[in-house]
Amino acid sequence: MDLKRLQVKVRDFTNAKGLNAGIETRMLDLSSEVGELSKEVLKGTDYGARQFQPSPPNGCLPHLPWQNSLHLATALAILSSSA
Repeated sequence: MDLKRLQVKVRDFTNAKGLNAGIETRMLDLSSEVGELSKEVLKGTDYGARQFQPSPPNGCLPHLPWQNSLHLATALAILSSSA
């Protein structure tokens, strides 16, 4: 999928879910999501004491940090905002 189609897909998803927010909120949300992923890695390694083992599924679907990253990068004009 090319970048423009991916941007449109993310824009449509965020609009449909009412997730439109300012750059500040998106940056904080992205940091929070990355922190949650990091915590899972720490738990999965018993804080570095063993090889990584994923936690059992808990039925919750995680947010998709890549969507937030793409939307944030477009808003900051890091990527083309032609979508």
